[in-house]
Amino acid sequence: MVDVDTSVPSTVPPGTPTRRVGRHRGLPGGRAVVGALLVAAAAVGVFAAHLRATAEPGTRYLVANADLDAGTRIDAADVDTLFGHVPLELAPAVAEHSILLEARDELVGRVLTAPMARGDLLSRTVLADDGGVPDAFTMSFPVASADAVAGSLQRGQRVDVLATYGTGDAAYTTYVVAGVPLVAVDRPGEGGFGAGDQRILTVALAEQHQVQALAHAVAVAQVVVTRAPEGLDRDGVPGAYRADDSGGSAGSAGEPVETEEDA
Repeated sequence: MVDVDTSVPSTVPPGTPTRRVGRHRGLPGGRAVVGALLVAAAAVGVFAAHLRATAEPGTRYLVANADLDAGTRIDAADVDTLFGHVPLELAPAVAEHSILLEARDELVGRVLTAPMARGDLLSRTVLADDGGVPDAFTMSFPVASADAVAGSLQRGQRVDVLATYGTGDAAYTTYVVAGVPLVAVDRPGEGGFGAGDQRILTVALAEQHQVQALAHAVAVAQVVVTRAPEGLDRDGVPGAYRADDSGGSAGSAGEPVETEEDA
């Protein structure tokens, strides 16, 4: 049987280039676009976080340049010697008490109430006003909270210290020091027995005889500390008090009155 070719002859001349038509590729779907945007955003966030982590903080705080003792009084001439500054990023609670480089002039005339090691961050909690007493003698002594305005005294206030000597009818009370600056108030032995019932007071004293009188009173007498009013005339401090049958008093400020044993 004869095979008959039924194909349609091509009308394209031989040697003419042919064009292939491929499948048209569509745009990415919505999910792919969103995914790409999220990846890009994450990359930008990581890069920004890296820059923040490696960048030097712009805020500078004061630190100790050397080991400093409690009671160190800061003068204008030695602010830069005693304290340097470093860039730091601090938590808000810490930054609130720390001192900026720009505020270093505020240190002049202040006293350290606690020791500092080289490199320690300077905090407002270890600074107190010495009441403008240059080269003051600083002295600490314990007192029961009930005998120190119920433990409510605050550093920077001025206080009077009174002492009661003797017992019974022979007892007398006298002013030991009056209107002295209170440099620090501390609690002894955190968590220890009776810690909440005592305070350690640190005062600034201008003269050696005040140190001597206060040390003697703390050793042998019952001491009471009161908050001194601002602007009170210290020349009017009363003499030593001892009750007698007439309700009067005897003696002078800072001097023991005569007792029967002394007579």
